[in-house]
Amino acid sequence: MNSPQQITQVSDLPLGPRVRLITSNQHGLVALDKPAGLMSHPNKEGESMRSLLRASYDYDGEVYKWQVGDVEHRAWLINRLDSPTSGVILLALNEDINTAIKQRFSTHQVTKVYYALVKGVPPVPAGSWIDSLRKDVYRR
Repeated sequence: MNSPQQITQVSDLPLGPRVRLITSNQHGLVALDKPAGLMSHPNKEGESMRSLLRASYDYDGEVYKWQVGDVEHRAWLINRLDSPTSGVILLALNEDINTAIKQRFSTHQVTKVYYALVKGVPPVPAGSWIDSLRKDVYRR
């Protein structure tokens, strides 16, 4: 038997250690600050204590799920960051906003900006590095 589902509120999110809410809006889009060392989602069962949310994760649906009493809550993971990387992670608190935002990502309507902290003094005080990132399917 399925549990009743209700629209998840930001206050319902079981945030992982050191995860901080940046902002959210009335449509159910949430921006979280993911610290370095945490996973965007658990890689296997039992790792939820080291991930963005302390909840189980459905890999096929790319959605976190957790129970509060007899009510099931969900939060869809929109983007991911590698474990050693800190940065902004987006969650959707309803399936409609998840679909809308992921559609914009897939059609390249979203611009991503990456910043790096550099240890030491670079030889040139300012500059730009423009490159394309792509996945090497043979070497992962």
